[in-house]
Amino acid sequence: MAVDLNGKKLPQGITQKKNGVYEGAFKYNGERYTVSSKKLSICKKKLEDKKYEVKHGKNSDNSSMKVNDWFEFWFEHYKKPQVKLGSATLYLNTYNTHIKKEIGKLSISKVKGTTIQSIYNKMDKAGYARNTLEVVRAILNGMFEQAFKDDLISSNPLAKTIMPKAKKTKKKKVPTREQQQVFITCAQKSELYNLIVVALYTGMRSGEIRALRWSDIDFNNKMICVNHTLCYKKGGEYYLGEPKTETSERMIPLLDGAAEAFENARKKQLEQKELLGSYWKPYPGLEDLIFTSPSGYPINNSMVCNKMKTIVRQIRKKYPDFPNITFHTLRHIFATRNIESKMQPQILKTILGHRKLATTMDLYAHVLDEEKTNAMQEVESKLDSVSKPLEYIPDKVRKWNRNDLRQINVSADTFELSDESKRLLDSPIAFTRKNRLKEFGIDYDINIFGYPLRKYLCYQYASDVEDLIIVFFRKYKKDVGIDKYIISMIREGIMRADSCRNIWAFNDVMKDVIVEYCVKYKRMKSTDQVQTKTSENARTP
Repeated sequence: MAVDLNGKKLPQGITQKKNGVYEGAFKYNGERYTVSSKKLSICKKKLEDKKYEVKHGKNSDNSSMKVNDWFEFWFEHYKKPQVKLGSATLYLNTYNTHIKKEIGKLSISKVKGTTIQSIYNKMDKAGYARNTLEVVRAILNGMFEQAFKDDLISSNPLAKTIMPKAKKTKKKKVPTREQQQVFITCAQKSELYNLIVVALYTGMRSGEIRALRWSDIDFNNKMICVNHTLCYKKGGEYYLGEPKTETSERMIPLLDGAAEAFENARKKQLEQKELLGSYWKPYPGLEDLIFTSPSGYPINNSMVCNKMKTIVRQIRKKYPDFPNITFHTLRHIFATRNIESKMQPQILKTILGHRKLATTMDLYAHVLDEEKTNAMQEVESKLDSVSKPLEYIPDKVRKWNRNDLRQINVSADTFELSDESKRLLDSPIAFTRKNRLKEFGIDYDINIFGYPLRKYLCYQYASDVEDLIIVFFRKYKKDVGIDKYIISMIREGIMRADSCRNIWAFNDVMKDVIVEYCVKYKRMKSTDQVQTKTSENARTP
């Protein structure tokens, strides 16, 4: 039996090296396994765990199962029963395309984190979309996590991997109204014209529109019932599947433009039936579809993509820089036009069938260049007025008491005082501040104070900000136009203080603005007086 460096006996299978590290070892089926640790207790625990792993499944005969065999078992028993047919098809195709050829013939116990990482890096270098990488990761994580739970492997290798950093992608611009008009004009000659019009008036997904039946349209109540999506199974089988999410089942108002497109589709379908006669053969079980091919079959997604590309190619003959428009772009156009019309996000979410409001809000974030330009032009004058530094040091102003601001209202363009307010204005300012300012605030009938400040403050008591305004008004209340000057002063203060995070910062900014306006007004009056005196002197013979 081995002993440690101090001569003490060690458990069976454990030795201590000259550097003090304990090493445990054993053989199983002719293969040697080792563990090590600086602490004897940890080394002993590791050795016991390793023996159990080797003898009870992990790294045993089951671990020689190939990745392809395990994927097939996992997919049929764990994944396929839990997802829709469309998702199951996506998983199967993704595995066959990106995973099978890389690790399919390896034993599941031989797949390491570095093996998976090489798949990620290879796909990232090849320029595959982030969504494709996410699907690959979901498949690998699902199958290896289940293998770990079933004691086929000692750990999930994906825990030791890092997904490549997402590359910045240019946000696709939604076509302008002019580009939309050019597109719809060119699309008039396309077989998809009525389908395109419905997309622009409803925002529905391609599969949802192609799955519409005449029984889904309520022309009397002007509603469209969305409850299916058209699916295609390999081998040429069409069927109506469940919508993308639970919220995708919805009712959409039927606008006149969409209703007209449906009627045109009905006429076109009847003409094709009459023309083909017995050769008109609708797909079994889908005889009631609104949009069909000339022979009566459902319209598949490939046909939609090809027809959309054809329309864009024709437009680019005249306008080479015309943006690419896919069928999904029509959904974004619909959303954008509704956003421009100030539709509430929650309403748009319901119409589009988004599961999360955040998805809808992302559309609101994609403001058009035209909208941004208009918005910036509106605030240009305001930015000019606050982009220059102040010409005074407002330190003295900040020495005033920082009390809570009272409710103020700035909605009207007049400056009127109640009798009580006028009386208080004529009293010493110290008296109003000490005893009557709260009452003064309650009875304040200056209509220019109010809503804008209340929106930011919501406080009930008087403050030095109000005192400054009172002092300023008392000094110049006989001047013509002083009311409008005070209005502009308060509005300027509100605008500058809009970003303040607390009442004290807001208080300081408001005081700065008031003092700045007082200084400017005093200088203006001095200039006017000088000019008046100069004019009088000039008139004196």
